[in-house]
Amino acid sequence: SKKILKDFKEIEFDKINKYGQKIRSLESSLIKQKTSNIEIKSLQQVFHEADKIKIYEEVNDIKKEEEKINANIKETDSIMKIVNLIKDFKQDFKILSGIRVESFLMQKSKDNNNFIALVRKEVECEFTELQNACIFTIERHNKEKLANLANKEGINLVKIPEMNGKVEEIIRDQQTLKKKNEERRFELNKRLEKISKKYYGIVANLKEYLDIEIKKTSIIPKVGSTDY
Repeated sequence: SKKILKDFKEIEFDKINKYGQKIRSLESSLIKQKTSNIEIKSLQQVFHEADKIKIYEEVNDIKKEEEKINANIKETDSIMKIVNLIKDFKQDFKILSGIRVESFLMQKSKDNNNFIALVRKEVECEFTELQNACIFTIERHNKEKLANLANKEGINLVKIPEMNGKVEEIIRDQQTLKKKNEERRFELNKRLEKISKKYYGIVANLKEYLDIEIKKTSIIPKVGSTDY
């Protein structure tokens, strides 16, 4: 009996696990649909049905592109938030960062006047005061000095990313970029919906069957340690 268990453990357990991971990953990527139970009679049938599904790579590519798009949208939102805080900055944003300099903004409040005075005294910087925020433009080698002062005083500084153009241009470009990304995300979602309608039922059923088999096979190593 030990030999039977050992053989089963090595051959089937690996295979069940491999298919289990594959199907579980696919099921979590698809869009949930109403499912009806499909009769599955054996593990061989599960393996056969799983091999017939030819969408693994396509779904994986869709999910990867979606992640990239979501990161792009998040970045656009973050840039828009920064630009809106300093939208009364009249010059080209390219003067705020370059090879030698970078800029940081601080939202204005009554509590940070001391910090402004401290920075202007301790760090060589170009200081721009706007309606809702202040900009510190420093040479890159002074970055640590500025960061240490901010930490000590409990001040939140936000790095201004490298941008070219004036406020209106940047806002317009970022809005266009966001719209483009959202349209692409919508297309991908439609594609995933179409695939899900066709495949979710069978994938969910295979997953359920494999989950039970994985639970069963996880008992095997414990049983295999005795003669009975």
